[in-house]
Amino acid sequence: MAVKVSVVLCGTAGAGLAMMTSSVHLFWIISADVMYCMMAPQVICIFYLSRWVNYLGACFGFVLALLLRVLVGEPVIGLPDLMPLPWDKIQDDGTRYRLFPFRTSILLITLGLMFLVSRLAECLKGKLGSEDETGATCQAMKPMNEEQTNRLLATK
Repeated sequence: MAVKVSVVLCGTAGAGLAMMTSSVHLFWIISADVMYCMMAPQVICIFYLSRWVNYLGACFGFVLALLLRVLVGEPVIGLPDLMPLPWDKIQDDGTRYRLFPFRTSILLITLGLMFLVSRLAECLKGKLGSEDETGATCQAMKPMNEEQTNRLLATK
C-alpha cells in the first residue's frame, strides 16, 4: 500500500514538474533529483531492508525526504532555500553556492529515520493498534527467517 501511495505521489509530483518546466533538460535534472532524494530510500528498503522497515516508516521517510528537499530549495524552479547547510558559500550577488552533499545526506537521513520509525512502531504496536495496522514485519526486534516471511506474506 505504501509503495502504491508513493508511486501515485511521485507521479503527481512528476506531472506537476512537467507542467512547470519549460525545458526537457531541466525536467530531467529535477526528476533525477526527486528520484534520488525521495524514491531511492524507498527502493533500498524494499529490496534490502524489507524485514526491518514497515509501511509507517516508509510513509514517514517519504514525507521527511520531501520536507527536507523543499527546505533545502531549488533555485532552478524558483524554490527558495530556507535551511542553511554546512559549507555554504554566499557569492557576491547573494546567491548561495552549495558545497555540502545535501542530496546524499537527505537519502541517508531518510533511510535511518525510516528504520527508526519502523522499529518504534514495532515496539509500540500494542499501543498503536493491531499487528496488521502497524505492518509489523519482525518479532522480538530480530529479522525473520524465510519461513516466517512466507507465512506473513501468505496471511496478507
